[in-house]
Amino acid sequence: MEIGAANAVIFLAGVLGFFIARHIYKKKRELAAQPFTCPLNFDCTKVVTSRFSRLGGIPFEILGMVYYGFIVASYGIFIFLPHLKTQEFSYGVSTLSFFAFCVSLYLTFIQAFRIREWCSWCLFSALFSTVILAISLMNIFEKFSLIVSI
Repeated sequence: MEIGAANAVIFLAGVLGFFIARHIYKKKRELAAQPFTCPLNFDCTKVVTSRFSRLGGIPFEILGMVYYGFIVASYGIFIFLPHLKTQEFSYGVSTLSFFAFCVSLYLTFIQAFRIREWCSWCLFSALFSTVILAISLMNIFEKFSLIVSI
């Protein structure tokens, strides 16, 4: 995938992930007034209010907004100023994206095996973190293969 297109896809996945995390955040605040519905008839309320919905006291949706916000800001800059994207930054983002992917994978397993209920919004967020990781790794391996072939 061309670097410019890859940056745009990561940017878009970051925007969508940010708005999903923000949506979860807002809906959790409104739970007293109305139930939190999922698009696929899952019980989002049970998932997002479970004891697994926080890390060190910080709700995962806030961590998600910070992560996705960082991705959006960084790749927004790189779309317009691609020369600012260094190899070190690419490694750093891939490492951060790997951790975000691992957290998403963990939370998906928690939904399946501990809570035994699904949150479609959470699954969409996991999908976007997976897309970001996959494309950032493809970029690194593509650059690495170019270096090795020279």
